[in-house]
Amino acid sequence: MNFSLNSRRGRLIVCLTYLLVLLLVTLSFAGAQEKLDASSTRGKQIYTQGTSASGKPILAYLGSEALEVPGSSMACANCHGVAGQGKPEGGITPSNITWEVLTKPYGLTHSSGRRHPPYTNRAVELALTRGLDPAGNKLLAVMPRYAMSREDMADLIAYLAHVGKDRDPGITETTITLGTLLPAKGPLAEMGEAIKGVTTAYFDDVNKAGGVYNRRIDLKFAETGETADATRINLETLLSEPVFATLGAFIAGSERETLPVFSQKEVPLVGPFTLYPQTSTPINRQVFYLLSGIEDQQRALIEFAAKKPEVTRGGIAIVYPEDQNTLPVVAAMKLQIQRAGLAAPQTLSYVTGRFDPIEAAKQLKQG
Repeated sequence: MNFSLNSRRGRLIVCLTYLLVLLLVTLSFAGAQEKLDASSTRGKQIYTQGTSASGKPILAYLGSEALEVPGSSMACANCHGVAGQGKPEGGITPSNITWEVLTKPYGLTHSSGRRHPPYTNRAVELALTRGLDPAGNKLLAVMPRYAMSREDMADLIAYLAHVGKDRDPGITETTITLGTLLPAKGPLAEMGEAIKGVTTAYFDDVNKAGGVYNRRIDLKFAETGETADATRINLETLLSEPVFATLGAFIAGSERETLPVFSQKEVPLVGPFTLYPQTSTPINRQVFYLLSGIEDQQRALIEFAAKKPEVTRGGIAIVYPEDQNTLPVVAAMKLQIQRAGLAAPQTLSYVTGRFDPIEAAKQLKQG
């Protein structure tokens, strides 16, 4: 792909990405938006990151053995979500902790049969520190108990009244923060630099024209790592600060490691550069694909080849490396070949990095 500033395709991709981001921003402002005061703003940091703006320690205690871990490892949003409605995981559905639900005048009855009166500020504090609901019932063992200063506790409770109603992360009165992940070293560094140049130039134009809703676009860049796990760590570092959305992130080769991070952090990813778009169920609601991957490209190639007489006479051979990423591609190709009415293909697999073209040709000829 050509991503120079003069590339029509490169500009189009960035433009489409920007339009999707603009739609997300518009939808964000269309919802109920509340401006946070200083206490609630500090509480939001505790809720989303498990850290205190004052620098005071926040600790979490897990299970009957009261295993101590940093609060940053067990931030409220990790389980209850940025909107406070709970994120089902591992067979457990954390409670909806939006203030309207917590303070229902007639109290709450949970699916387990546990019942209790509405929460008050004091009852929330007891739930967080002692693991008890307003009726004195024990909360689930997976619910941590927290230790923090009284000031931090007051800030956190102040923010809980706004969960799900305040502005999305990364949006302030003057800026909208967007992030991306690009290669800066190795053989793909030149491509990463080109994508960075196109993206920066485009949003410079947007900012000069007044930004979005009178807010300047603030771009944050992170580098891909030498391994998929290193890329995941760099992404987690990028998203540890408030980011409204990520765009054009280069995740090819690290799809399995990085895509769950966007879901966990509830940060949209628009237009990722990937070889293997993951569009099968369950759908990752945070990822918006603009470019086709190898699977769709191979389908298109077979559809084109099926119109060639030499292909209909000679058939198709599929030669592929043995890894988990290519198996769905091969399956998609076989299905497309069948739909095109062509003969079943020859298949030949090889160990990644050990392809011998002469030996492959011999095996295909024998087959």
